Amino acid sequence: MSARLEREPALSERIEYKERLGKTFLSFYQKRGSIFISPIPLVPGPIDPSVVFTGATINGWKGYLGGEEQLPKGGIYTIQRCLRTQNADSFYNTEHTPPFGSFFTMAGVLCPGTALGETYRNALGFLREEIGIPAQNIKVHVSSGHREINDCVRENTPLDVRIGIDEINYYEWEYGMEGIWGEGLTIAILNKRTGEFEEIGNVVLIKGGEGVPKAVEWGFGLETTTARILSLPHPLYASPICLFVGEDFLATPVGIRLADSLLAVSALFANGIDFGHPNRNVVRALEKYITSIGFLASLEEMSGEEAVGIIKKLVELLSPSYQVSGGTIDKLSRYISRANERKRGFLESVMRFLNNPAYKGNLPRLRSVLQRTASNFGFNPLACLGIVRYNRGLFGEDDFNFLVSIWRDAQQTPNEENIE
Repeated sequence: MSARLEREPALSERIEYKERLGKTFLSFYQKRGSIFISPIPLVPGPIDPSVVFTGATINGWKGYLGGEEQLPKGGIYTIQRCLRTQNADSFYNTEHTPPFGSFFTMAGVLCPGTALGETYRNALGFLREEIGIPAQNIKVHVSSGHREINDCVRENTPLDVRIGIDEINYYEWEYGMEGIWGEGLTIAILNKRTGEFEEIGNVVLIKGGEGVPKAVEWGFGLETTTARILSLPHPLYASPICLFVGEDFLATPVGIRLADSLLAVSALFANGIDFGHPNRNVVRALEKYITSIGFLASLEEMSGEEAVGIIKKLVELLSPSYQVSGGTIDKLSRYISRANERKRGFLESVMRFLNNPAYKGNLPRLRSVLQRTASNFGFNPLACLGIVRYNRGLFGEDDFNFLVSIWRDAQQTPNEENIE
């Protein structure tokens, strides 16, 4: 498998490359005698009650860590759809692009605790020999405090692969199981577009009890790795959403965040999750992403019909046999339309007060009435800051700076909303 295309890959080619990357991974570990394990649902439920969503391959393999199941000598492997919801907690931050997508596909391996060196060598061998990444384009990060990991890296790393020894404890993992933890390393690949070595995945030595090795985990995101290899700006450029939105759409933090939320909601729908799900934490995550879509779509002037159209296409792609209910679609479309109306109403009110002489000459009074206006429309300060910045062309320089000064320093948690 070639590490890169000779030219800038088209949208469909990125998805095809990601799919080939997954198939190459499956073939690589099948040849080494590892046993394929079927992926688990996006909501793991009793399989792993320590989490709401499946965020990694290890969520389906906790039994091997707790001793309920015995790891085969050659280890196990799978490709797992995952959802991590951190982006939903920061969607009002329209100046920052989250480095990873919420919904992604992870390739993962779990081997016996005695196989640290072999697992690490296989990880590098897969990247160099199967994918064709030059050794000098790979960098391994380790913590100076992890002796076993450092010894493994020193003994098993090819000469041309770079090693970064960091004076931090970042490379440590928890698994939601008492007495189980992990120490590991991060593998990064050179993204030629940015000139930076960017993370794709980790090799982790999982321990228990008195520090006895229980297993070794190696995993990486297919979208993230594809983005690094093809030197794409963001993992979403290699995700299904890129088939339904253009390059310009993904060129800004707002576009990335909106695309991420559209894909996350589609993934939840495609897995049979809607507003009637029995797990309230699952529903709250769905509602938070829909709140995100409403706010970000209003900035992009995307209508409810357009957003719903993208979601329908994504759901069909992710799960061809699943149909989102008409009631759910109508509810979503109405909410996004109301969000657009609310944003427009807020901007109109702000402009009206800015141009009213009774307020213009009294800045403290103007500040107070604008803050009340934001509250009346249900926008917290960070949301107001995003709306003002995204609509900067509506304001003169002095008015813009004044509005930013009102909400600039806000560090408030986004308001919760009921999706009705």
